[in-house]
Amino acid sequence: MTPDTTRALCAITERFYRTRARAFAAKRDRPWPGMKRALDELPDRPARILDVGCGHGRFGALVAERFPACRYHGVDASAELLEIARGRTDLPAVSRWDQLDLIFENERLPEGPFDLVSMFAVIHHVPGEARRAALLRTLAERLAPGGTLAVAFWRTTGDEARRHVDWSSVGIDASELEAGDRLQSFDSDAAVPRYAHFADEAELERLQAACELPLQLRFDSDGNERVSNAYLLWRRPLE
Repeated sequence: MTPDTTRALCAITERFYRTRARAFAAKRDRPWPGMKRALDELPDRPARILDVGCGHGRFGALVAERFPACRYHGVDASAELLEIARGRTDLPAVSRWDQLDLIFENERLPEGPFDLVSMFAVIHHVPGEARRAALLRTLAERLAPGGTLAVAFWRTTGDEARRHVDWSSVGIDASELEAGDRLQSFDSDAAVPRYAHFADEAELERLQAACELPLQLRFDSDGNERVSNAYLLWRRPLE
């Protein structure tokens, strides 16, 4: 994928969350079932959590229910979503927020180490498999010994055809994209679409290996048929 195409896809994502942040937050007000199961699968209660792409704080609220004494650090590219998150009252008492671009500034991610690094509803906005793999390795480096990296990947479940928006509407040649790249409306609103990438099984296998950590668990969850997201949980070995 060329740098120009990468920047164009990132601009689409930035525009969506800048102009539709409150509508998005209102529609995504509860954690997914898969997020809850990911926490159920942790070997210990995490004391330090990094929530990558924290958005408006819905996973942070779930963390507060399960681990109220944890130190929670949320990072996101959207100033608008972070503003909503900062105004919540149902988050861990010790919470910190940073705005940063995960695609072009991932070296600025907090170094940790963290007992849990989560990235839910995020990686499908990262253009290019090479960048997705590099981001996973960067997150793995933030783990403490015994820590868990939990990531959710969007899957093709059938409703993407209903939400499909033609690439010509944003001036992008589809031949420049990778397989699995889509332009999607948000619900029925196609005026400001989102870029999303749907990973197939072959890509998931490559990304699983690219993370360079032992995979502890993979499960599917969410959506009407409980297969909308594939969850991969890696764990750093104890030293």
